Amino acid sequence: MTDFIDVSLINLIITRIYTIVAALIISIPIGMMQSKTAAAPLPLFWLGLNKLFLNKLIKLNVEKRTDQDLFFRGLFVVCFFICLSALLVIAFNFLPAVSADIHLAQIAFLALAISTVSPLLLNRDIQAQLANNGKLTAALESKLSICTMRALSKADSSGINRCVIHYSVYSFIRHLIAPILFFLIGGLPLLIIATLFLWLSYAIGKASLSGAYTYTITVFEELLSIVPNFIGTTLIIMATFITPRASFKTALHALSLKHSGHLMPGVHPLAITAFAINISIGGKEKSRYGAAIERPWYGPRDAKAKVDGAQVKLAQYMIIVAQLLGLFALMVFI
Repeated sequence: MTDFIDVSLINLIITRIYTIVAALIISIPIGMMQSKTAAAPLPLFWLGLNKLFLNKLIKLNVEKRTDQDLFFRGLFVVCFFICLSALLVIAFNFLPAVSADIHLAQIAFLALAISTVSPLLLNRDIQAQLANNGKLTAALESKLSICTMRALSKADSSGINRCVIHYSVYSFIRHLIAPILFFLIGGLPLLIIATLFLWLSYAIGKASLSGAYTYTITVFEELLSIVPNFIGTTLIIMATFITPRASFKTALHALSLKHSGHLMPGVHPLAITAFAINISIGGKEKSRYGAAIERPWYGPRDAKAKVDGAQVKLAQYMIIVAQLLGLFALMVFI
């Protein structure tokens, strides 16, 4: 009996890995098409949630309300998304009855929940604009602002480059590692739940808004980040061995407690990236909704906050290497 369970579990994991590889391949042309047509290079499922819920959720955060009222508004939103998650999971349980091939449905949904080449293509367009005009077009600025939830109207080229690096690391964790990990562990139901709450933390979490409205979702945000952060941290550290001009020894300094960021999603990998390529990233920012966002500066003491296009490419090269290492690990399991 034990042998049968072990064999069944291994076969299930292998089947899910094939699904992941297929979804990764499909996500590449999706990302290429998005770079020309979409409002922002986010996973398509996230863009759908943006259209359905984002403006409504932001309107609930009325600054004149008391902290208690805002807290309960945030709690209501989280409860609503818990119910929505349950309904979607129940709906997808009927997929075998309406779909000739449940495997294809899983590939399709996973492909809509991940993003692979979008940060690279976004940076390509940004660097071309900065080189030619010294600033971004309104459309390109809007794309980066939606991805990072930052106000960029007053940002110089260095500030824009820091945002691109931030988004590249953020996307690696939230749009790639997290959905793949949750699908591998719990299949489509866990992927649905995790994707909804990852999006919700992007929309109204403490990286986008401030105050009591964000308290409840922050709990989910930090819990969802623990394992993806650990995997992302490990892969990026390994990638420093292969990345030219990246320092493995310096990157390890980011693992100290003062750089932990209280388990905030993307902070460990972001700090490691900053230390590895000798840049300084963080500080005071404003979200696209006017909220003050303040984070500590990450990077070596002698690093400068001025970041150029070459450093952005170096950071993205390191992330690509980390992605390939992760894919290699999956393929080895097969």
